[in-house]
Amino acid sequence: ALTIRSSIIGRELEGSSHGLIEWFLAQRGRSIRGFSNALYSGFTTMEMARIVQLVLDHPEVHGLRQIASAPIDKFALLQLAREAFELEVDIARDEAFRCDRSLVMHAFSAETGYSPPSWEAMIAELAADPTPYDRWRTAE
Repeated sequence: ALTIRSSIIGRELEGSSHGLIEWFLAQRGRSIRGFSNALYSGFTTMEMARIVQLVLDHPEVHGLRQIASAPIDKFALLQLAREAFELEVDIARDEAFRCDRSLVMHAFSAETGYSPPSWEAMIAELAADPTPYDRWRTAE
């Protein structure tokens, strides 16, 4: 058995905006805070799908594995999303909130040879996804 410890961000199919990306997309024309001392090392949903395929190709990997990207702070992550999704959102840097949820994945990388893509690449891919999320969300 394999237990994966990681985190994902991505588009949502349901009518809610609870995840970071949908919440952020709903902030068009607004001002928000971006936490520069809140670290995150998860993946986009699209990259996690590739990781799951990699796991299926490596049945020898077992136990508990942390799978992580390079840590990024939420302020920088939102700036990347703003650029990739071409949103008009003012992001004020907020240094007051501190949180480090970053993980390390030395064992998983050694076993599979996996090296995560850059955050720029993952967010650009997410923004370029042609799936009609907005249309599906308003069709309910």
